[in-house]
Amino acid sequence: MWRSLGLALALCLLPYGGAESQGQSSACYKAPEWYIGDQNPMLNSEGKVTVVALLQASCYLCLLQASRLEDLRIKLESQGYFNISYIVVNHQGSPSQLKHSHLKKQVSEHIAVYRQEEDGIDVW
Repeated sequence: MWRSLGLALALCLLPYGGAESQGQSSACYKAPEWYIGDQNPMLNSEGKVTVVALLQASCYLCLLQASRLEDLRIKLESQGYFNISYIVVNHQGSPSQLKHSHLKKQVSEHIAVYRQEEDGIDVW
């Protein structure tokens, strides 16, 4: 079950103001390109801190985490951290694909939710 909780937080130097940094830092490197179908989820995130949540729509705990991402966004903004991108990627497996719409309902409209194709390349 813990394997399904792949919440990857790319909060590069967030406590030190990295969320507002527009330049290339020696501590931050360009992320490798990855695609879901023909979409590049990170395309509009270049130069921003990005929270990527790898979640399974078939997992109750993952749905709970998805519902709390908006709380994280609001908390960080209230602390002065703006310009942060949030992305959710649903698991590729059939049980998660069947419940994809339920995952989308748990996530705020401010957060993009991506659906992997079952027969496509697994970005996890």
